Amino acid sequence: THTHTHIVERMSFAAVSESLRAELGRLVASVGPSFDMVMDPALVPVVNAVAGYSHLKELGVDSIFRLETSAPQKSTKPRIYVTRPTITQTKLIADQINAEQELERPCAAYHIFFVPQIDQLCDDILEEEGVYGLVQVHQFRLDLVPVDTDLLSMHLSNFNRDVYLRGDETPLAWTAMALLRLEQVYG
Repeated sequence: THTHTHIVERMSFAAVSESLRAELGRLVASVGPSFDMVMDPALVPVVNAVAGYSHLKELGVDSIFRLETSAPQKSTKPRIYVTRPTITQTKLIADQINAEQELERPCAAYHIFFVPQIDQLCDDILEEEGVYGLVQVHQFRLDLVPVDTDLLSMHLSNFNRDVYLRGDETPLAWTAMALLRLEQVYG
């Protein structure tokens, strides 16, 4: 018997990371040279995997906070919230913005980066809570995150529950967008 040795070249996903870092850079460029960032705790490791702390500092992040019930330290710098498009997180952000408005010490500007996409329900919540006109809403397609040199994750921990139990097909659309990103990056 003849044994053939096939060498399988592994695909490196460094280009995906670079694409995500570039997209983040384009988004934060519209905010200004210096700003604070408040992150959904579930996204901290995901954002860190794509753009570590030193890269975030290079982009202009002054301080980083976790999105919690208590508002971050008062600052007049623009603030970016990085969060998943959930009702709970959106209401929490709206509550923080409203609390700052009542104290008459608001930030220079508020931005919300919804990951991986903007949800109409979140827009509706922002409007109902009276902060829609105070925030700029962005979509950060942080969909495929390299977790190793040859492994990607979408970090959709509730995929099965959302799709099969709730009948919400939104994660399927996110998956399709992620596959399109792969096609754009690798052809």
